Amino acid sequence: NHTEAYVLYGRLLDASGRLDDGLAMKLRALARDPSSPFVHLAIALSHWNQRRYDESIRWATKTLDLDSKHLLAREFLAGAYWKMGAFDRHMAENIKHAESYGVSAEALDPMKRAYAAGGRADVVRLALDRAGVQPIGFPDFQLALFHAEMGDLDAALASLDRAIDGHDPGLVDLAVAPQWDLLRSDPRFHERVVRMGLAHAADAQRPVPPPA
Repeated sequence: NHTEAYVLYGRLLDASGRLDDGLAMKLRALARDPSSPFVHLAIALSHWNQRRYDESIRWATKTLDLDSKHLLAREFLAGAYWKMGAFDRHMAENIKHAESYGVSAEALDPMKRAYAAGGRADVVRLALDRAGVQPIGFPDFQLALFHAEMGDLDAALASLDRAIDGHDPGLVDLAVAPQWDLLRSDPRFHERVVRMGLAHAADAQRPVPPPA
C-alpha cells in the first residue's frame, strides 16, 4: 500500500526532525487517497509537531468529518486547544473523547467538578491522585506529562524512564513533539533523548510557526 508507506515514512521523517519533509511525504499520500482519515490525521500530526496548532485543529476536524468516531482525531483537537491555552475547549474535547470510549456521565462527574473548582490544574491533580487506583490507570508517558504540568520534573522524568524502559510507542516523537516542551529545558530530558537515539532530531532546525 503506497499511501500507507508514504505516511509511515513521513512519520519517520517527523521523528527524525525533518518536519517539512515529513509533511511533504504525507501530502503525497493525500494526493493518492484524498478521502483517507488515516492520511488526514497524519497531516494533523505534522502540524502539531511544527507547533502550528490552528492547522492541526483544521486537519483533525477534517479527519472527524470523514470518520466521526475517530478517537485519535479527538485527542489531537484536545491537545491543540491545551497548547493554545483554550482550556474550556480542551475540556470539552476530553469529555467527548471519554464519551466515545463509553465512559458514563457519572464517571465523568469528578473531572467536571475538579475543572469547575480549579481549572486544568485541579483536573491534573485528580488524575495523579487516581493514577494508581483506576482499573486501567494511565500509561507512564502520560504520567510524565501530568507531573511536568504540575512542575514536578523529578517525578516526570522517573515516569518517562519507565516509559522508555517499556519501549512505549508513544515516545516516537519525543525529540520534536510539543507536549514534551514542558521538560525540554531540563538537561536530564536531553539525556533521555540521547538514550532514545534521537539527539540528531532534537538538534534539527524546526520550522518557525507562522504569525497568528
